[in-house]
Amino acid sequence: MEFKLNHPSLNPYSEIAIVKKQLERSIVERNRLDYSNKSNIYCVNNSLVAKMGRSNELNEREFDVGNYLYENGIHVPRIHSLIKINRSLIRNHMLSYSFDNNLVLLMQRIPGKRVDNLEGNEFTKAHQLMKKELAKTDILMIYPSDVGTHNTLYNPNDGKVYLIDFEGWEWK
Repeated sequence: MEFKLNHPSLNPYSEIAIVKKQLERSIVERNRLDYSNKSNIYCVNNSLVAKMGRSNELNEREFDVGNYLYENGIHVPRIHSLIKINRSLIRNHMLSYSFDNNLVLLMQRIPGKRVDNLEGNEFTKAHQLMKKELAKTDILMIYPSDVGTHNTLYNPNDGKVYLIDFEGWEWK
């Protein structure tokens, strides 16, 4: 599989090639937004981020679950595509290599802050919004894992919270 598209306006042969080049530059420059033992998040451009999870299987699950959540009105980043990148690029330029994959999830970049970094009234408001979003997932019969304020972004521009990191979510 070279790529899996969800965004109908992307031309798979021109725009994906451009995004791949932007991602490669971001990896080489180590332009990471977040890093954990589970994933690396890279800034691709002003509107896209790329997530490299621990395995191709988890990346594919996050692609499927993320699309399902988005299509059902849950506030999550819009998933654009799942693309294959050069595995040697990952090995040569990542600070630690414990990932067994070459698939990268491209998704909407959400401006804002993680809810666990907020304080006072802003935290209280965002936390209440997060609980409402999570309640919506229960209706969809999907079980979230690793949820909490550390996996929720608050965008003060639109007053919404966005759930992130759903590679471990499963259908009930």
